[in-house]
Amino acid sequence: MADGFTVLVADDNEVAQRLCRRVLEKAGFPVLIAGDGLQAVDIALAQRPSMILMDAPDQGRTSVNADRDRQCAFDVQRPGALPRGRG
Repeated sequence: MADGFTVLVADDNEVAQRLCRRVLEKAGFPVLIAGDGLQAVDIALAQRPSMILMDAPDQGRTSVNADRDRQCAFDVQRPGALPRGRG
């Protein structure tokens, strides 16, 4: 079906990798997987895929920020609760 059309999936999330592979292969596309950007560049240069799918970097986000945001979201769901570190 996908004569010569190969897709490179670049994502560090293994669940996303498996999901993309399953959907694309079911549609008849050969799939290459890269676990990070450097690996994606190496594979892209060596294999010359027709398309590259990659997750977008979340600029300025760190695990500390993400943890704080999750806690704030949790506190919003509990009326009257104070966010950690503020009371």
